[in-house]
Amino acid sequence: MVDLRRMEYFVAVAEELHFGRAARRLRISQPPLSTQIQRLEDELGVLLLERTKRSVALTAAGAVFLDEARDTLRRVGQAAERARRAARGDLGKIAIGVIESALYSVAPPVIRHFCARFPEVEISVTESRISTQLADLAEGKLDVGFVHPQAPHPELAEEPLLTEPLLAVVPDSHPLAARRELSLADLCAQPLIMIPREVNPPLHDQFIARCHRLALAPAISREAWPKQTVVALVAAGLGLSVLPACMKRLGHPEVVYRPITDSGIDVTTSLVWRKADTAPTTSAFLDSAREVTGR
Repeated sequence: MVDLRRMEYFVAVAEELHFGRAARRLRISQPPLSTQIQRLEDELGVLLLERTKRSVALTAAGAVFLDEARDTLRRVGQAAERARRAARGDLGKIAIGVIESALYSVAPPVIRHFCARFPEVEISVTESRISTQLADLAEGKLDVGFVHPQAPHPELAEEPLLTEPLLAVVPDSHPLAARRELSLADLCAQPLIMIPREVNPPLHDQFIARCHRLALAPAISREAWPKQTVVALVAAGLGLSVLPACMKRLGHPEVVYRPITDSGIDVTTSLVWRKADTAPTTSAFLDSAREVTGR
């Protein structure tokens, strides 16, 4: 394999057609330059330059080698620059998992900010349940995930991005829709449509425990998922529900959202990633999330 340094030396001599000028351009002395060109010719087994005491000229082989050498050095330079950019996170790939509620809150502005900063990073976004994201993160199928916090995972790091209240979701034709705010007692007196516990066990258990502490028994009439389906079922008059405040952005015309005066429950959306992940793209995405959310 040809030494890249010798190739660079040859290009300088071929362009200058003068060893002295080429040596000054390369900031080396002339004798070592002559030696390196001779070694390059010996390595290739061809004469690249016709030399006399007064002139230097390219041979036919030298002219062909000059074109190839220039192209090779250009591509090596591009490869080095792309490697440096990849090390900064400017290039590469990132796989992002998103729970559905994050699609109505923090995920779009974070992803938009990241894409603006790193337009050449290839992004994939997958909507999936929390449990699926955690498994995919641990297996390396995802790089980062937007989730509601679960029990700590030994291989994953977590950073909260957004905290918002639970709101009551009420059909716009329901008598409770006329109220500016509702209590848990108001909700527990109505059929409730709830997200299945396996989708988000901590939040489900927190809601039930809060009701029990207030001596209330929620009347869960049915379960549904995803949250858009829950909203549609509420609009159909099949019951009321409780959902994160960001779901107001879904903008269904036949439901209203009301604060719950005594729920005491907030919903946090966090970003999770593998603790061992040192990819620059992952670090850059975390930086975008922190900048967008002010954390």
